[in-house]
Amino acid sequence: MKSEKLTKTLSVRLSPRDYVDLVAESESYNENISDTLRRAWMVYKQEKASAAMERRLKEAIFAINAEVANLNDQERTEAKTALANFLSG
Repeated sequence: MKSEKLTKTLSVRLSPRDYVDLVAESESYNENISDTLRRAWMVYKQEKASAAMERRLKEAIFAINAEVANLNDQERTEAKTALANFLSG
């Protein structure tokens, strides 16, 4: 964790089962519950940033390929639609 000053308190209600799971997770990493929750939040933020970067990279790769293929605007639109359908199916 960063050496950032921790000043905010958070309270959360969990089901008994989730609490037991959280305690077990904390014990498996030899840390307290607060550290486990901070780590989970950091992982969530990293995954969110990674997903955004992946989306930008895919858009850039598509734009480069469309330019190399010399596609006009209509062809680009059709290619985007076909790609979206292929990826979702």
